[in-house]
Amino acid sequence: VQTYGYEFLMVLSDLEKAGFLRKRETFFMDSMQTPYSTLRKSLGLIVPDVDPSNPEDAAYVSSGYAPMTVRWVQAAMRGYAGLDEAIRELPATGGASSGAGGGGRWVDVEQRCPPESLAEALKRKRGPSLETLAKKWVEESRVGGHGSDKDGSMIQNKPVLLVYFVGGVTFMELAALRFLSRRPSFPYSVVCCTTEIVNGGTLLRSLSC
Repeated sequence: VQTYGYEFLMVLSDLEKAGFLRKRETFFMDSMQTPYSTLRKSLGLIVPDVDPSNPEDAAYVSSGYAPMTVRWVQAAMRGYAGLDEAIRELPATGGASSGAGGGGRWVDVEQRCPPESLAEALKRKRGPSLETLAKKWVEESRVGGHGSDKDGSMIQNKPVLLVYFVGGVTFMELAALRFLSRRPSFPYSVVCCTTEIVNGGTLLRSLSC
C-alpha cells in the first residue's frame, strides 16, 4: 500500500487470495517453501540450457521456462508416476483425492459408446495413458497403410488431442503446445479450446473489478 497507494488495496487483496502474493514469515528467502517452488522442481519448469538451433523442450518458446499447463499435458502422456508432490499442490475439488493423498483430484475417464454416466465411469479401473493410446493408434495406422514420415513416426495423421482452458490461456502456452504438436516424437496433434486469451494486463483488470 505504501508503494502503490490505497487505490490498489483491493487489487493487492485479490492477488493475495489468488495466491500471487504471500506474506513473508521470515527474513530468509530460502525458508519460504511455496506451492510454486514444489511444482517448479517436480515438473521441471525451468530449463536453463535450451539449444535454440536444435530445441528439444517446450521451454524453447520462452528461452528457458516451460508453462505449467504444458508440463501437465506432457505428464498425461507418460502417466503421473513420481508426481505425488506436485499433485498435492493442486487445488482441492472436493471428494476423495486420487491416490496421491493430496488436495487435487484427477478425473481420468475413457469415453465409451454408448455413453455412460460419470458415476459409472469412475467405478471402472483406470485405463491406459494417453501415450499408450496414441502408440496403439499409430501402429494401427501403419498396418492400415496410411503411411509415415521418413523417421517412421506419424506426423500428418496424428490423432487429435483437445486441450481445454477454462478462464483463459496465454500466447506462451499456445506457442508451447504448438511446439509439442509439431514434434515427431509427440504422439498427438494438439487443438486448444479456451474461453479467452489472457495476459498480465487482462488478469489485473479482472482482479480490480
